[in-house]
Amino acid sequence: MMGRLLSLHSEMAVAAFEAGKHVFLEKPAGINFSQAYEVVQAAQKSGKILEIGYTLRYTPFFERIKQFLESGEIGNPIFADIAEYYHGGSHFFRDWHALKKNIGGIVIQKNCHDFDLLYWMFGRPVRVAAFGSKMEFRTGGWPSDAAYCRDCKNHCPYYKALSDPEEANQEMPPDLCVYNFDHEIEDNIHAIVQFENGLNAHLGVHFFPSLAQSDRHWRVNCSKAELTGRVDENWLRVDPRFDTTRSQTRYLRFKGGGGGSRRGRLYSIRCFYSSSYRRARGKSGNRVRVLVFSPCDGCPRSIGNEPSG
Repeated sequence: MMGRLLSLHSEMAVAAFEAGKHVFLEKPAGINFSQAYEVVQAAQKSGKILEIGYTLRYTPFFERIKQFLESGEIGNPIFADIAEYYHGGSHFFRDWHALKKNIGGIVIQKNCHDFDLLYWMFGRPVRVAAFGSKMEFRTGGWPSDAAYCRDCKNHCPYYKALSDPEEANQEMPPDLCVYNFDHEIEDNIHAIVQFENGLNAHLGVHFFPSLAQSDRHWRVNCSKAELTGRVDENWLRVDPRFDTTRSQTRYLRFKGGGGGSRRGRLYSIRCFYSSSYRRARGKSGNRVRVLVFSPCDGCPRSIGNEPSG
């Protein structure tokens, strides 16, 4: 199991495959396409199992959406509108996440989960356009020119005091100003993805919502009904498309946690170990297909084998 700094994922995974080990790798597989491709090539050459820690697949919310889509109960998916609004994301702009050499970009580090879910739900993508910018967390975003919270006379909502004076000597002290530090990542992103079946999906991400709206918000329009819901609140609403009386709406509640839940992590690890055991016993084991969102050319690429078993 590997979950070190993102920029080291590929190097460590390749070394493990060369040593003849199965690999459970924290997402993403790499911080660019080349790194991820090297990991998959090494997995295929070794004949061992590669599992990427896309734990959201194992949350009740997304499992239920997947069941709806596969059963045909709500018809065929024809449009998707996905958003992640993250209230607690200020740390991305003052620690190691802030540099692209460490994470490849916020879409790779944070929203690889969302692209994996879109691929899992809707199939192979064929076109993508994505845009990002700095609207809040940038120089001028707060009336202060201090580089560190300790020097600031006009405290912002993200003010952070040092817990130990020695922290000031760190390469990236924890009280770096989230506005004035010259970080390299965007604070809002929009992406549009078109899939082989013609479905268009929109993904919007930003780091400045109210706490009450901080969540993953999903809307999937299908030919017979519309699904809407919020992941961390563990509810899903089903509205029949041609219900003119508004009386047939259903609400589904879930237990077990939302995004990043302990349940999702445990289920993904259990599946990995189950596959490893089956492979060791000479039976078919799972292989994962890895979806890579490459920052160098903006095109998603899928590599690897289809799941089996």
